[in-house]
Amino acid sequence: MNVRTTTLIVSSPTQILSSACHCALVAGVHLAVLAWLWQAVPTAVRAPLVLQMRMIAAGVAPTVTAPLSAVSPLQSRRQNAVLPAPTSRPIVAPVAPPIASPTATSPVAVADAPAPTIAATESFATPTESTPASAPVDPTPPRFDVGTLDNPTPAYPALSRRLGEQGQVLLQVEVGTDGRAHKVAVKRSSGYPRLDHAALETVRRWTFIPARLSRLAIAASVLVPIRFSLKE
Repeated sequence: MNVRTTTLIVSSPTQILSSACHCALVAGVHLAVLAWLWQAVPTAVRAPLVLQMRMIAAGVAPTVTAPLSAVSPLQSRRQNAVLPAPTSRPIVAPVAPPIASPTATSPVAVADAPAPTIAATESFATPTESTPASAPVDPTPPRFDVGTLDNPTPAYPALSRRLGEQGQVLLQVEVGTDGRAHKVAVKRSSGYPRLDHAALETVRRWTFIPARLSRLAIAASVLVPIRFSLKE
């Protein structure tokens, strides 16, 4: 009877680690070979797809540049030409029609007599402003000393005669285009209210020849002297 003896060889841990390293080395060699074979494949076969990406900003419209308009040589020469400097015309201020300044003529004398008379005495001329050189015609002042107007002479107040009141009143009268006295005021008093009042009430009823500029009647003012004298 034959008896077989089986021997069990138990490897040590060092041998197991050595075997594992050997297997890993063999596997690495195989992977290297596979990688080299993969690189040897033609590029046309394994060319990867190329994706192109563009970033477009949302809500921003593309800027469109307008084409430059072509400028013809003729237009260019016209633009380059030196334009003459504009000549400024002088501004002429409108000339208002001159208003006749108050002028005085011979004073109306009121004498202490039954029939009062008008005596010519020294005239009172007020200085008048010179009219502009551009004025074509000087206006003529209103007139009241024309005999055809039949203007009454102021009555001498009886109380003023008894009291010996006398003097001269200077009235400023605004004459309208109709020849009427629109406003009468005392420019210089005689010193006696009764004499001033008598002169005012009488001259308000007078008729005047209105002032004229060329042939046009205009409103103007005139000074009217009224003299009350007991000696005449």
